[in-house]
Amino acid sequence: MRKQILFHTVLSVIAIAFLIGTPARAENSGDGLPYHTLLGVHNGSLDYVGELGVQVVRTIVKDQHIDEFLKKGGETSRAMQQARKNGVEFVVTTRWPANFQSAEEAIYAGKTRRASHLDRIPQGKAREAALNQLERFLIAADGQISWYQIQNEVFGGPGYYTHAQFKSGEADEWLEAVAKRARETIDREHLHIKIISPAFPGLAVTDSAASKTVDRLLQRIAPYCDAVDIHLHRSSLEDLTEKVRAMQTRMKRLGIKLPLVTLEWSQAKAIREQLRANPSAADVLRQTYRQKMSPAEWEKFVASFHLEPDYMRRSYEFMNREGFLMACWAPMSQYGSFKSPILYDVTALRANRTVGKKALNEVFAAQYRQIASQIQK
Repeated sequence: MRKQILFHTVLSVIAIAFLIGTPARAENSGDGLPYHTLLGVHNGSLDYVGELGVQVVRTIVKDQHIDEFLKKGGETSRAMQQARKNGVEFVVTTRWPANFQSAEEAIYAGKTRRASHLDRIPQGKAREAALNQLERFLIAADGQISWYQIQNEVFGGPGYYTHAQFKSGEADEWLEAVAKRARETIDREHLHIKIISPAFPGLAVTDSAASKTVDRLLQRIAPYCDAVDIHLHRSSLEDLTEKVRAMQTRMKRLGIKLPLVTLEWSQAKAIREQLRANPSAADVLRQTYRQKMSPAEWEKFVASFHLEPDYMRRSYEFMNREGFLMACWAPMSQYGSFKSPILYDVTALRANRTVGKKALNEVFAAQYRQIASQIQK
């Protein structure tokens, strides 16, 4: 009993007076435009797509899982089949994780990235084997996936390459080789799969080395792609709008006329800022992985974060207005690992690690459902 009282006391101490805004009514969108942008999720569980109204599920598949898929199907195959059965579009992002440890600096922000997030650049016979594996995967997955993404966050997240690899041109060359092989395979075999670029950051267009590197890669792979991905883990609609405008400006300057998608979109930046300012909230979250909260306790904890009201709906409407093909909230499921970015667990659509395996994070799930209910199908 004493532990329970202490736990409730900690929650009360960290609570902030501002609450998350109530979602908009389903019958009206804020700008009056019909909703057409497909609504998806990253890191999704297909068991919840019907309940939430999910239209797209995006997953990241490492090369060893591709090998498993080609040999015996496995978990990736089961997920694809379930998505097709539910009428959900499936997006696969490939990665080639490095088989060595490194702590080299990523291309921007001057921050050291996790060694486990670094991807390798196959050379010689290993490169041809990797490209042949990709080709076989695309052929085998036709009819089960709708979109193929060349790579994930190549400039600083899971799947990144180092500054030195971009400076030497190795990373650009490899990513272009992947894009080219994917396009050649899809066209030759008449596959029903479209190609998405790696995730690009919304860097302002400047003369900086990072900006020029983004330009160079975008120019090299755009001819093979059907859409460009920009990840939008932002703090506010203003922040998100700024990043999208920067990408649009860059693409216009380079003469690239492709639609945008976001395969990862959230309010994670706002959560990160507040967890840094209030470490006790992070401690409570970690404790919750061991001793789960009730739904009411969890909603109170989520409400203790000062988040821009109605961010999900308003940012979706902005992207819909700007012609985004799809927008995937990230993540659907909580990670719940002490080493993982726990900030994403606050705004995930499920509360599987903090409340219960089947629990939804209703503060955000309710907003998501209302957006989904308005989409023109």
